[in-house]
Amino acid sequence: MKKLVVNENNVDKDYLAALKKITDVRKKRKDVYGNSWKTTFIENFYQIKNKFERLKMMIDNNAIKNSYETAEDTLIDLCNYSLFALHLLDNEVNLK
Repeated sequence: MKKLVVNENNVDKDYLAALKKITDVRKKRKDVYGNSWKTTFIENFYQIKNKFERLKMMIDNNAIKNSYETAEDTLIDLCNYSLFALHLLDNEVNLK
């Protein structure tokens, strides 16, 4: 695996750009799927696990950018599912 080189001058700008991208994807998906993420904390965590496993397979198979879903798409989904899980946890929604 290549060594990661980080340009410290761009980190904050890139971070904010990533947050915007994550928010934009959330808005688009909400238009299509509504609030289907509002299930249970455990079911939401299951989605996180599935996305993580998918990312691991992409890395293992050297398919970071494939024709269906890129690693970036999967990471954005992981961010959104994690934020949904935080919301459920903070609001103690369906934790049983």
